[in-house]
Amino acid sequence: MTAPPSLVAPVWGAGAAALVPALDQRLAVLERLSALGRINPAEVTQARQMFDLIRRAGREYVAGAAGGSAEVVSAEVPRRSSQEVSSDDVASVLGVTARRVRQLLSSELLTGRKAGRVWLVERASVETYRDLRGI
Repeated sequence: MTAPPSLVAPVWGAGAAALVPALDQRLAVLERLSALGRINPAEVTQARQMFDLIRRAGREYVAGAAGGSAEVVSAEVPRRSSQEVSSDDVASVLGVTARRVRQLLSSELLTGRKAGRVWLVERASVETYRDLRGI
């Protein structure tokens, strides 16, 4: 297990509320990687604890616990196409073939959906995979 970072960035308010959907996606990818033995389960536990704190801060903001001076926004961010990228774009970013991207989707190392004849991959899962691979 790695040592705690010397710098921790606090997140609260609208920032925390906006981060919740992306963190949920990233945590799901980390849990799948842990189940496959690709990353240390202790690191997933640590990430889950940090994400839970951010999630709680987001809920407090949405509930108006931030003092009521800020406008309350919904924590649910609608799914936008900017959160998804095509499998061809993912292949380019990762330096692999489109077939390899489909294999990563099949093995659940990346998350996405098929839209007609095109695979759309969740940007957060690509970023997580890239970070873990050091690409």
